[in-house]
Amino acid sequence: MPVDLGRRSETRHPEPAPEGTALILYTSGTTGAPKGVVLSRQAVAACLDGLAAAWAWTPDDRLVHGLPLFHVHGLVLGVLGPLRLGSRLHHVGRPRPERYAAAAGSLYFGVPTIWSRIAAEPAAARALRPARLLVSGSAALPESVFGGLAALTGHRVVERYGMTETLITVSARADGPRRAGTVGLPLPGVRTRVVDDRGDAVPTDGAAMGNSRSGGHPLRRVPAPAGRRRGEPYAGRLVPYRRRGHDRAGRLAPDRRPGRHRPDQERRLPDRRR
Repeated sequence: MPVDLGRRSETRHPEPAPEGTALILYTSGTTGAPKGVVLSRQAVAACLDGLAAAWAWTPDDRLVHGLPLFHVHGLVLGVLGPLRLGSRLHHVGRPRPERYAAAAGSLYFGVPTIWSRIAAEPAAARALRPARLLVSGSAALPESVFGGLAALTGHRVVERYGMTETLITVSARADGPRRAGTVGLPLPGVRTRVVDDRGDAVPTDGAAMGNSRSGGHPLRRVPAPAGRRRGEPYAGRLVPYRRRGHDRAGRLAPDRRPGRHRPDQERRLPDRRR
């Protein structure tokens, strides 16, 4: 679509309040019955600015992805991110390896399914070597795919952690270590910790299960899912990891008991108890 950069709107509207509603996104049902989550403008802005800092995301970047535009990854990060930061965006449509390979981007977004397909096609994967950063989210990236992409592209994939209710709270950094199966550190302004059902710190023994709690982000509160006890956290179940500074986080699957989950596929989340 051609755009005339010299034209300006003839109308002016007052800037909405930061706490005003930006989006209502529906959850997938991982932590309870699907529900609409009200996200404020300041929450979206804080998330994107935090990721820009963590990923060194600038107007010079060209973001490439083929994600659907109805959830946090595709819509908030994949569309509102470039709009806020002034970077270019190339949406490839259906996310096929050859389309990613031909896009000539500096920053690529994908989910494990996409990255697995790219890793299975060496020529497409090698075409991503000139990129600056590869980002995976929405589920844990298998360590075999992480290693395969590192060998073929020369990049260790950045993983991040978040939910519809919280947006992205934790991510590996462009200027920091990126370990297979880990999701890095809290974004600027975000505090995270792992606690038990009483709110006490969970031992970092690699076995104890806990709840992730995040604070500091300017998030709007949302009602707890039906059947959840008042005050019971519902942000995720984590397993503290013995290695200093990191925890393993499980992809969640609903259990029969209301408010409980069983861990599915393991990955790690930082242990920053503040």
